[in-house]
Amino acid sequence: LKGTMSGDDSGVDVWRGSLESTQVQACIITADSLKSCVEVKLIVGCTEEEIETVLNYHNTFSQRGILVKRNG
Repeated sequence: LKGTMSGDDSGVDVWRGSLESTQVQACIITADSLKSCVEVKLIVGCTEEEIETVLNYHNTFSQRGILVKRNG
């Protein structure tokens, strides 16, 4: 995400799904034991299946993530 900074000194990551919505609907908070960092990944315009795919991706190798959904 342009104009932002995350724990790894790069921009905040945004997972953009197939839906037209531009509202942030959730985030995934990740911890990477190899990089010793914590990051937040924003979820925008994703179907439930896409969210599950992204969450599974962030629970592989040295990374673990938890999903926080927005109310409403």
